[in-house]
Amino acid sequence: MQSSDIQSYPIELNLPLPPVKQYIAGDTFPDLKFKVKDKTTLEPLPLDNAIIRMDWRNKDGVLVRQFTSLNGSIEIIQPGEFIVKKFRNNTQPGNHDYDLQIEIEGDNLTYFKGKVRIGDQITK
Repeated sequence: MQSSDIQSYPIELNLPLPPVKQYIAGDTFPDLKFKVKDKTTLEPLPLDNAIIRMDWRNKDGVLVRQFTSLNGSIEIIQPGEFIVKKFRNNTQPGNHDYDLQIEIEGDNLTYFKGKVRIGDQITK
């Protein structure tokens, strides 16, 4: 993302990104790399003491998947960059809501939100 592309957070980002149309239940979900910048300085966001969380919820608001830097499912790799680590996707098919929040020194901000599309598995 270039500095001219910085917009107000949260950024609406539906997953998966094109050209992939949907993730399939039962498949391995790939590493997902995120880059974030401080919206004031446009420098990579310092993540040294950050807690990063991402929840997926179904249409009824029930938690179906949770990721966090506290349990290792999200890994901070350098300032402004982190990955949601690959995992076996046994999430129920559907269009799930998600958001991704970063907490730094007690301040919490939602950086991304959107839908995660999970398709039904045919081969079982």
